[in-house]
Amino acid sequence: MYQKGRAWIELNMEHLKHNIRQFRRLLPAGCALMPAVKANAYGHGAALVSKALQEQGIKSFCVASAAEGIELRRAGISGEILVLGYTHPRQFGELAAYRLTQTVVDASYARELQQDGRYFTVHVGIDTGMHRLGERWDNLDEIVKIFQTPNLHVAGIYSHLCVSDMAGEKAQEYTLEQIHHFEYVAEELHRRGFHGFKCHLQGSYGILNYSELCFDYARAGIALYGILSGKSDQVNAAVELKPVLSLKARVESVKMLYQGESAGYGLTYSAERDRRIGILCGRRSPEPVQPGAGALQWENSPSDRPYLHGPDAGGFKWGRFRKSRGRGGADWKIRGTGNPRGRYGAVGRDHQQ
Repeated sequence: MYQKGRAWIELNMEHLKHNIRQFRRLLPAGCALMPAVKANAYGHGAALVSKALQEQGIKSFCVASAAEGIELRRAGISGEILVLGYTHPRQFGELAAYRLTQTVVDASYARELQQDGRYFTVHVGIDTGMHRLGERWDNLDEIVKIFQTPNLHVAGIYSHLCVSDMAGEKAQEYTLEQIHHFEYVAEELHRRGFHGFKCHLQGSYGILNYSELCFDYARAGIALYGILSGKSDQVNAAVELKPVLSLKARVESVKMLYQGESAGYGLTYSAERDRRIGILCGRRSPEPVQPGAGALQWENSPSDRPYLHGPDAGGFKWGRFRKSRGRGGADWKIRGTGNPRGRYGAVGRDHQQ
């Protein structure tokens, strides 16, 4: 089946390799990347991306669920796969069968794993202030009991910085407090005779804003794919990230919308002047296509319709698609094309769609 007939995504693996190099340059010696490939690698395709990461020497990965970890194993990923979230006891057998490392989300969960009777490799979640998953940092006796639990091999401890993406003084103080809590737990465990476990604390913004931290792993997430959580986000690190994903759609039709006319369901948009609009093909789940190396180019031949591809589809200049003009439905998008006498068809990147 032809995959580029309506809407699809393309991945630029050269950009992914570039971003890996940028992150490795930031991290101190001895700290390895442990990329988050959860949620289908943020929509990029978990198996495809993980294989590319593995080819770049990455040996540890994070996923949200056991099902995501199983998908990677079946795709040939051989390194450590850490399940960040809860796994139901009925799935404990899959943890063992697919050699997945499970997060101990709290002390009672450690007891559930123990009661199963099988041997599990785990990382212990430490709640340093986000108050999501993990045993509280100040419940040190409970954390020690987890380390002492038979049938559990504790290979690591980790936490998560919840305001490391914020620049205000209060946020920075809170982040430093979280760092102190985590370091205290690691040091106290060492003092009590527990050694050989890995430590990791930073996500994407933890790396970009607190790159001086020295732990065993750094869990690069959305930024590894060349984008930040918000367009206005500021980071301290001097880093150049390149977007990996491009969203593309065929221009199905171009027509005039005259002043006063409306378009789309509910006629929610009315033209304040004569303007040309383009109807873009769409689908709820675009097919991933991996192009060859190099930059993605605009394709427009006499026998083929132009397409729009992926970071600024909302503000193209002359001859390029502009904002959404009305509700086209589940399978169509209506876009303004700018100058009504200008050419249509454009190249752009839109990571918000």
